Amino acid sequence: MSDLFWEIYKECKALTDKLLESAENDKKKQMEAYARKIKDYRIAYKLTQEELAKKLNVDKMAIIRWENKKNLPSQLAIDKMKQIGIL
Repeated sequence: MSDLFWEIYKECKALTDKLLESAENDKKKQMEAYARKIKDYRIAYKLTQEELAKKLNVDKMAIIRWENKKNLPSQLAIDKMKQIGIL
């Protein structure tokens, strides 16, 4: 991938990191931040929702709900996302 793409990805990651920090007590903002981070990661690494679900040991519908801001990931899923570099 091009250097420009990775620079943009890094900027997006930094912005969503800040959004997560500022959204600690606001569930709606948290869902938005997680949705962005998950989708950005998935797109950057060219993963389908199903492929990412397998990496996180969740079903595909969990990824869909997170990306569509319907649910927050469980603490277990959050810990796994931290391990693989999504968060």
